[in-house]
Amino acid sequence: MPSLIVINWIVGVIGSIGIVGAILLAVFAPAAAAVLFRVVADFVSTRLGLAIVVGAACLYGGLVYGDVSGRAEERAKCQAAQLAAEMEAKARDARQEQLAADDEQRSSVELKSDSLKDKEQTDALRQADASCHPISADQLK
Repeated sequence: MPSLIVINWIVGVIGSIGIVGAILLAVFAPAAAAVLFRVVADFVSTRLGLAIVVGAACLYGGLVYGDVSGRAEERAKCQAAQLAAEMEAKARDARQEQLAADDEQRSSVELKSDSLKDKEQTDALRQADASCHPISADQLK
């Protein structure tokens, strides 16, 4: 089944061509316009012709209303899904922010611990070096 927007375009084009054609026919060929209008008037004056015109108008109106109301329901569902996705994204971002803060805290503690160990090792090596290789005041000059 074609999309309802295609049906709207087809009816719109046919209607536009029909209206413009009728105006041009009335301006440039009034005798042909009179014949065409008489045929349409005779068709609509019968019960079957009137039923076809009313049925077509009702069908078109139903399609347009159904399309508009269906689109409104789809739009509402889409907006609800978008809102749920935004809330989920905010919750996910908050969880990630907490994880990042925990990682930062853990890394900071590890770095301080490593720094303290390195300082202790450096001090121990300096003391060992000073005891093995004493430097005199003359060597410092």
